[in-house]
Amino acid sequence: PITPNGSVEEVRGSLHLRRKRRVLIRSLYHCKGNFHLLQSLGQLEFKLGNINVARELLEIGIRESTLAGRPHGALYNSLGLLEQHCGNTDKARMLFEQGLKILQKASVMVRSSFRSQAASIRLSRMYLLSSLSKLEFSEGHFVVAEKLAREASAQDAFNAICLQHLGRCLIANNKHNEAFHVLQRAKSINPMNIHIRHTIAELYAKQNRNGSARAEFTAASELPTCDVLLLHAWSWFEFQKRHYVKSRDILHRAFRLARELRRGDKTRDTSKAHSISVQANSSTWPSKRAIGDSVLWCLAGRLQMVNGRNDCARRMFRKGLGLNPRDWVLMDTWSCMEWKLGNDVRSQKLLENSFAIRFNAQGAFSVLANSLSDRPRQF
Repeated sequence: PITPNGSVEEVRGSLHLRRKRRVLIRSLYHCKGNFHLLQSLGQLEFKLGNINVARELLEIGIRESTLAGRPHGALYNSLGLLEQHCGNTDKARMLFEQGLKILQKASVMVRSSFRSQAASIRLSRMYLLSSLSKLEFSEGHFVVAEKLAREASAQDAFNAICLQHLGRCLIANNKHNEAFHVLQRAKSINPMNIHIRHTIAELYAKQNRNGSARAEFTAASELPTCDVLLLHAWSWFEFQKRHYVKSRDILHRAFRLARELRRGDKTRDTSKAHSISVQANSSTWPSKRAIGDSVLWCLAGRLQMVNGRNDCARRMFRKGLGLNPRDWVLMDTWSCMEWKLGNDVRSQKLLENSFAIRFNAQGAFSVLANSLSDRPRQF
């Protein structure tokens, strides 16, 4: 059976990526031109790091759905996310907007009696609006992002992820009271979602409600879905409050979790195809796991700076850059330390490397760099 977002229930669950790919390819032999299967296979190739193959499959899926006269919004959303991942933000925005226009035409043609089809269109519209809002948010267009996030949440008032993103937009626009109510509603819908709890904790921190922020971080860290970035945010919160011992203890816990996750990755999938894709990703684009580990080393270096262990701090920074060479926040932090120590040449070199990543040839801020370092600047 095909779900509204175009994924195939048959290939979900505990199957490894290679087995999922095999099932989808076999299905395509029997159902050639099935754009639902093309979208699922394109998403899978994207996860494996085969960007060009994924792009080709999704483009074929769009052509097939257009020829069949059945616009499929999830294809535009998947291809747009792929282009955004590659730094092609203008093309990603065009794909999101094109998908929304096609869905708008389709909704006019669908009669009210076809409730299931209308619901599918609303769901696809919600995903496209949410993706476009996140793109605008990453570029710093917070007002536009908030407007799109409101439209997305209006498509499904009980979607906790859309509400969480709307809360982030409201926080960015300093609408803290409304953001609090939106996030509390999202939390009531999905209390186990780590991203919602993380955003609520950061809202408390912005409002200087330190006790509430600490309590939210503590509760979120006890969830089974606790991740490295949540622990990093908590450690950074304690660092800002100059609770260095507590910050260090939380950071050690984050490092232990990162080691466990890496060990779990090796246990779950040691296939040749997976190892090749990881190798390809590491040479062209740091993985989410590598980005998460690099932010830990950056904060570890800052803790060493506070204790006056500058050589140890440099070693921490080098490890972080080894994992994510595009981490401009880490470069800025290291440059600041060298400047304070009077090492002007090294500081200038690091700052030049940081600027080369942050800004493109026209001098505009790079969304690519922003997505690679999605966390507050550590100064």
